[in-house]
Amino acid sequence: MQKNQVTEILDAIEGVRKELRKLRLEIRAAKRPRRKPMTITNPEWCYEYPPMTIDVSAKEWKVIQEGKKMCLMGRGYEIEVGPPGEEETYYEQDYWIFNVDSKGSVEVVMTDSDSRYPDTAYSGGIEDCEIVETEN
Repeated sequence: MQKNQVTEILDAIEGVRKELRKLRLEIRAAKRPRRKPMTITNPEWCYEYPPMTIDVSAKEWKVIQEGKKMCLMGRGYEIEVGPPGEEETYYEQDYWIFNVDSKGSVEVVMTDSDSRYPDTAYSGGIEDCEIVETEN
């Protein structure tokens, strides 16, 4: 066999290897559905707080579904308190604790800038929350 023929054969083999690698990646991608992020809104539970919403990444959602305990900081919100013309604006931050007592449980805990003591805005099952798949 001549050197040219050997080089051509080796190049052809390398081309086939690259094509096989590409096909393997396509097969793996087809087997794994792309997970989308979620937006979760708790039901109105406590008259002091409106329903809270949190954005959860696909990776975080997977951990939550596995039943592992996870705490995430929500969007928070501002609230005006006081008589007209004398309102003061407070910022309240929500923290979501998933799988608190058992798999599927969730608590939304609120804190404000003046308080060192958290308040529970929701405690219940994640199945009672509105869960919406988002695009990004």
